[in-house]
Amino acid sequence: DASPSMALDETLTSIPDAPTLDGETSTVAPADFGLEVRPSQLGEHAGDGLFCMSAVPEGTVICEYTGRVLCTQEAMHLEDKSYLMRLGPQSYVDARDTISVLARYINDCRLPAVYNVRFDKRPDEGKALVVACRHICVGEELFVDYGKLYWASTKPHRLRPAIAGRILERLQGALASHSS
Repeated sequence: DASPSMALDETLTSIPDAPTLDGETSTVAPADFGLEVRPSQLGEHAGDGLFCMSAVPEGTVICEYTGRVLCTQEAMHLEDKSYLMRLGPQSYVDARDTISVLARYINDCRLPAVYNVRFDKRPDEGKALVVACRHICVGEELFVDYGKLYWASTKPHRLRPAIAGRILERLQGALASHSS
C-alpha cells in the first residue's frame, strides 16, 4: 500500500462541480476514471498503487483522500502514521483503516518529472482532493509528492529509470497527439 500520511471516508463519493486548478469546475465523478488498485511499478516494497484507466485532463479532480479526522495531539499518538496526512493546523486525516479510499494507494515515486497528481488540502472539510497536475494517460499509475517531512523518517524508494523513461516517453506521445 502507498503510505502517504493521509486519510479518507468509508465510502467514495461523486464530486459534482468539483473545482479544477484553473478555477473552473469539473462534474466528473471519481469512478468515471476507472481507477484500479494493483501492484505498484515501484516494486514489492511499495505495495499497491493506484492506476487511472482513462485519460484525465490537467486540473481535473480524480478522487478524494478522506478518513478519520484527527487533531494534532491525536495524530501524534498514532502508532502507525503511514496513512496520516496533515491537512492544516490542528487538522489531520488518517486513511489507514479505510481501504475503500482509493487515494490511499497513491505512491510517491521521488521523481518530480513523473508526478501527475497533487493534493488540494481542505482542512475545514477533513479531506484532500486528488487533482491532476498534468495530462494523465490511460493506464498510468498515479504519483504524488508526499513532501520532505514524510521522508524524514522513512527510506524512500525511487522509480527505476527504465520505467520512468517509459512513462515520460508515453506522456510525450500522448501530449503530442492531444495537442494536434
